[in-house]
Parts: sequence; structure tokens; C-alpha cells
Amino acid sequence: MLQLIYKSVATVTISNSEFARLMMKTRVNNELVDITGLLVRHGENFLQLLEGPEAAVESTFRRIAADPRHKTVQVLLRQKITQRSFTDWSMGYVCSYGTWFEYAPGAVELFELKGNITRFSGETAFHLLREFRFNPWRRKVDLGYAPLTMY
Repeated sequence: MLQLIYKSVATVTISNSEFARLMMKTRVNNELVDITGLLVRHGENFLQLLEGPEAAVESTFRRIAADPRHKTVQVLLRQKITQRSFTDWSMGYVCSYGTWFEYAPGAVELFELKGNITRFSGETAFHLLREFRFNPWRRKVDLGYAPLTMY
């Protein structure tokens, strides 16, 4: 299995309703190819972890990287894994609206770099994403069981 974390910047503004439809489609597609993970959205910036069979993760990432709605796509971490970190999340989603986000360890530092990600390691990004899986911020994660909400 492969785990991949990347950061990107949106090139277009997507309405909340369009984004909700996109997330639902993403979750269905991920389930079909056995991909799990988490997407964090902070304004126009995205941080995403994909994990699953290597071919499926690489194919999904190539499609994302080629999507003209993204720019500055940068891989932060690519590693082989034996166990998933987001086992049952076809794609968890965190929207950073609200002051709570600045308290998530590493969140402000990551997104303030505005594309200059070389100073921020993939391991640090991974730890931030795990905070949303296992710690108090878990309640801020939309898992697709209800409509996406903005925090």
C-alpha cells in the first residue's frame, strides 16, 4: 500500500454546493478503488492524504495533479505503508473556517507558507492530519454521512 500527502492551491473558486457534489463523487470513486484519506481546505489551499493500493493512489494523484482547477501541486510525503491511518474514511473533509483551526498543531504554519512548502516536512503534515483523526479536532471532520457544513 501507498500513502501520499500533497498540497495544492485552487485556480478557481468553487461554491459550497459544487464542492459538496465534488466530495460526494470523490468518496464514491475512492470506495470503488479502495482509497481512504483526508482533505483539509483552508481558503484556496488544500492538503490531502491518500492511501490505498499503490496503483490506485498513483492514478488518483496523477488525475488530481493534471486537473486545471489546481496549481502548485507539491508532494510532501510518499511512502509505502503496511497499515492505513484513515481506515474507514473514503475521504474525510475538514474546512478551516473558524478560529478553532489555528489551534490544530501545525495548521497555521503549513498554510501560511503559501506554496513555499520546502520548509514544512511531509512528516509534519502527516502529524497534522492525524490530529483530525484521533484528537479533539475529529469532531470537525465531515465524513459524508451528512451534508458538508462550513465551520
